[in-house]
Amino acid sequence: MKILHVVHGFLPEFRGGSELYVDRLCRALRVLGHESAVFCGSNVPAGEDSLEEDLVDGLRVFRVHRRAHFVEEWQRSFSPAVEDLFRSFLEGDRPDVVHLHHWKRLSRRLAATARALDVPVVLTFHDLFATCPVDFRLKDGEICRAVLLGEGCSRCAPRAAHQAEFEIEEELRLFRSDLRREVESASGLIAPSAVHRSAIASLLDVAGVAERIEVIPHGRIVDAARLVGAKAGSFPEGPLRIGHWGALDEIKGTDVLLDALDRLSPTEASKVELHLFGKPITERFGRRLERERRGRPVIVHGSFVAEDLAAVPLDLAAFPSRCAESYSFVLDEAFALGLPTIVSDRGALPERVGEAGFVVPAGRPDVLADTVASILRDPTLLLAKRAKVKRELPDMAEHAERVAEAYRHAIEAPRPPALTPTDEASRDHAALVLRTTQLEERELSLLELRSRVSFLEKRGWNLESSLSDSRSETEKARSELETRRRMCETLRGVLDVAEVDLERWRRLEGRWWLRAILSVRRGVLRLFGRRIS
Repeated sequence: MKILHVVHGFLPEFRGGSELYVDRLCRALRVLGHESAVFCGSNVPAGEDSLEEDLVDGLRVFRVHRRAHFVEEWQRSFSPAVEDLFRSFLEGDRPDVVHLHHWKRLSRRLAATARALDVPVVLTFHDLFATCPVDFRLKDGEICRAVLLGEGCSRCAPRAAHQAEFEIEEELRLFRSDLRREVESASGLIAPSAVHRSAIASLLDVAGVAERIEVIPHGRIVDAARLVGAKAGSFPEGPLRIGHWGALDEIKGTDVLLDALDRLSPTEASKVELHLFGKPITERFGRRLERERRGRPVIVHGSFVAEDLAAVPLDLAAFPSRCAESYSFVLDEAFALGLPTIVSDRGALPERVGEAGFVVPAGRPDVLADTVASILRDPTLLLAKRAKVKRELPDMAEHAERVAEAYRHAIEAPRPPALTPTDEASRDHAALVLRTTQLEERELSLLELRSRVSFLEKRGWNLESSLSDSRSETEKARSELETRRRMCETLRGVLDVAEVDLERWRRLEGRWWLRAILSVRRGVLRLFGRRIS
């Protein structure tokens, strides 16, 4: 089969779990004799919407570069230009099936576009984006269970500062309509876990969708052979070494682990080491981690590969995520290392860890600390959980065979109905009305801004004129001040001379002959004055 994988990003620009999964799946499908290519989004903008062909370790990759900035934002998940690029690519390449993994950075009508060209689509739900534009559906640290467009959705959805309430409401309405149509346009639906299937079915609110979703657990994205020979921890003879790896952030519960250490007694804390592998998602959390790790038994290893996990002797893994994880690849690595795991009670984590770990409420460092303290008091708890760890998990080759079977079913199954011209016109009309209204709102905003700019320009001119007058007056005052300063200097010199003369006259004043001379002098001056007058 000729398969086109559509995903929001790909190697080497992006290197997350979904990107690595698509890469490993493509290579496993190649071993089975199938041909794969990747159509993906990018964060690198271009002068115009365009498609760039790349080759990543022999795999054909086609990256969409958009003119728009901030393509991560959910409001930009609809792009007619991207849909045109996708349609042209399908017409030229003609894959047998499209495997749609995500819409972000691309456009949210890709399955409908492929369906219109009679290309079957298999859709995998890697997260909850199809049900809500808010990442992970997190609201104040809790998972929102409301169906989209319920009460408060428009206030919760991310928005730009200039966007009005009506815009968000209409955009959400189009978002929900588009994503439901995508699900209806797909010939096959996949979820990596049963709990994620249930979440999608309840939150998407599409009739019969639960029965259509097939649960196919992901294959490992890390070769288990790279984790063979992992060093075993020495607990209880040595400290209890807890490993936490992947993306470091509050949404993954990294802060919960740090806070849990503070809730241990000094004696308990002295028997624990926390090993962190990976990089903080945000600079803000990176600064917090650097600040809060001081004084705690925390070792930060930074960027890592699988062999780095195997090189550190660990006793326990911990992933107290606040997200409703759909699968969790880090659990695969923990199991391959033979580690029992502490997980939160959200998403697929409890389902997957089973009896091989401990489940704690999300966002509760006190309960996590109690769990660690109980292990310190009774090491047999850890031994019992370790005995339940299943190291042998389905590899990517087995997973690829099951996914290929889903492709064949999609190709052979009757096609879902494509959008009728009336449906297309109705949807496009709604989008056109929204965009036209938005344009009018932006134009009014621009007019208001231009009026304010004009007012500020005039005010600026007046201020410049006043400033010029003030400068002139200042120069005049400075000149007069300089003249007065010079006069003061002259008078100061005259005063100095007068003081010298006065002192001299005071010394001579007591002499009789001087008084005689002065008397004669005054007489001469009087006579001379009369003559002049």
